[in-house]
Amino acid sequence: MLGIHDRGPRGGSRVTTHLNQRPGGTLVQLRPYQEDAIDRTRAALGRVRSALLQAPTGAGKTAMAAAMSGTASNRSKRIYFVCHRAELVLQTSHAFTNEGIPHGFIARGWPKRPKLGVQICSIQTLGRRLARLPAPDLVILDECHHAAARTWSQVLEAWPNAYIVGLSATPERLDGKGLGDHFQELVLGPSVAWLMEHGYLSRYRLFAPPTALDLKGVRRRGGDFHKGDLDVAVNRRELVGDIVEHWKRHANGMRTLARGVSREHSEKIVAAFLSAGIPAAHIDGTTPSAERAAKLRALAVGGLQVVSNVELLGEGFDLSANAGVDCTVECVIEARPTDSLSMWLQWVGRALRPKPEPAIILDHVGNAMRHGLPDDEREWKLTAGRRSKKSEKSAPVRQCPKCYAVHGIVAPACTVCGHVYPIQAREVKEVEGTLEEVDKAAFREEQAKKAKQKAETRGAKTRDELIALGKRRDYDHPEAWADHILRERNEWREQWKRRRGRGAA
Repeated sequence: MLGIHDRGPRGGSRVTTHLNQRPGGTLVQLRPYQEDAIDRTRAALGRVRSALLQAPTGAGKTAMAAAMSGTASNRSKRIYFVCHRAELVLQTSHAFTNEGIPHGFIARGWPKRPKLGVQICSIQTLGRRLARLPAPDLVILDECHHAAARTWSQVLEAWPNAYIVGLSATPERLDGKGLGDHFQELVLGPSVAWLMEHGYLSRYRLFAPPTALDLKGVRRRGGDFHKGDLDVAVNRRELVGDIVEHWKRHANGMRTLARGVSREHSEKIVAAFLSAGIPAAHIDGTTPSAERAAKLRALAVGGLQVVSNVELLGEGFDLSANAGVDCTVECVIEARPTDSLSMWLQWVGRALRPKPEPAIILDHVGNAMRHGLPDDEREWKLTAGRRSKKSEKSAPVRQCPKCYAVHGIVAPACTVCGHVYPIQAREVKEVEGTLEEVDKAAFREEQAKKAKQKAETRGAKTRDELIALGKRRDYDHPEAWADHILRERNEWREQWKRRRGRGAA
């Protein structure tokens, strides 16, 4: 292993950079933390057959995969790098080509070069050809938090003697299923905060409404909001504030990605920008490949300032690789509410690749209030149940900002502590509001305060303990609050018993 000295990504202090050998004798440059992550992944594979390498968006997982693939190929091993979407095959090929890794394809419409040791695969094509393909020595699964899906499971089971490496920034599934059935060890890369501190990721400014977008009546399905309900909700209530005006105020002229709930919603966002004289375009999975590539290149070189999409430019997407131009996304507009932490972190990560100025995140739907800040410390693990699964269907409710009790939306005051809600104007289609810059320290302090209060409430087991807690918090009606909490707990227990009874049946 060679070591050289190089400047950090912001031209600051020098850091030691290690290099891996490319096929043909050239070199793959790796950052120190990438080399460390690869070494620990190799060590894990000395103990187990499968390991999951977690590293934040922008940490360079594809470069690490290229280095591992190149080393294995030099040893005459066969490597399959598997993409979960066909659109990412081209992007991965560009990245491997830039790193000097010769490769073929197992993907519809791509040239077959079966004699090459490294093959870039579309999961869809790979799943159809399993019986006809030679067994690999190493399978690298990109965005492996999809691994519990049926086709991924078939791939993992097809070659029991192959080593498996999964790559993910957010190793948890939407539906709450753990990844421990597919991966035996978790290798943790550096945190987002560490990468920002050392200049490997961009710092950011986040603007969000004071409270999360009201999604009363929107059901949940598969770990996220029901798409049909969500589309109706955002199109009926619109977003907090004016998307174009806030963009002009905070990110004017910045290279921007936006995402909507549906094609109609995304096209409305684009229409608003065009009406303001700002070049913008929409793309989604039905947009022809050539048109999609042309629009992304226009965004990269300045012909467009905003590209809005639906479920296309999230996990794994890199603008430079797709546009063929060295550039970064400078701003993201979040117009799609999500109940998935993974989807939120994957999306904001699009703007966190290194740049001189902080990235701008315009969160019009309050996802930061649901999931926290991009650089919060988070615990990742392979077991399921990191977060509780919410009900699939819920009636419209209101949450008291004083005691956090939840009750029917029609009540003019909190039915527990008596807090009187301010009278609000009749709901209209356009909701005026101002996105406020998030004070990160204050945000985390408030989140910690809420978490502490919830923990205190959970720790109070009896009515007397709850009443005493309510009095310490100066609630107007601590007895009523205590009774409410006990009723809520009993209802939850009954619902749990019914769900378990249905499952047993």
